[in-house]
Formats: sequence, C-alpha cells, structure tokens
Amino acid sequence: VEEKDIEKICGIIKGAKKYILQQYSNENTYKKMMQAIGPYPYETIENMAETAKKYIPAVKIYNVEKVV
Repeated sequence: VEEKDIEKICGIIKGAKKYILQQYSNENTYKKMMQAIGPYPYETIENMAETAKKYIPAVKIYNVEKVV
C-alpha cells in the first residue's frame, strides 16, 4: 500500500467512524520473501494518517515504532 492508496481507500469508506493504520511487521511472515520488505518509516505512517483524516474523523495508528 502506498500513500496514494490511502486516499482511494478512505474515499471509498468515507463516512466511517474510525480508521486504523497498523505498521507492517516482517518478522513472522507466511512467505519468506516477505521478510525482505521492511515497514514504513514513522513519518510515512503519520502522513497516511493525515490523508485519512480528510475523510474519516477518528484515525488511529497502531504498532508504529518511531526510529530516531
């Protein structure tokens, strides 16, 4: 999922009461090849949440580690 996809998804579900973004974890994947894909940086998840807030009033972010 890319940031532009969040806008499309939220446009479709506009009017929902809550939208939750959860950071991807590549630790225990079904397919080994998925372990090579890392999670998005904290800032990217924040930007996705801001985009979602244009359509949905309550947006939460779960399981995001802020790396400094």
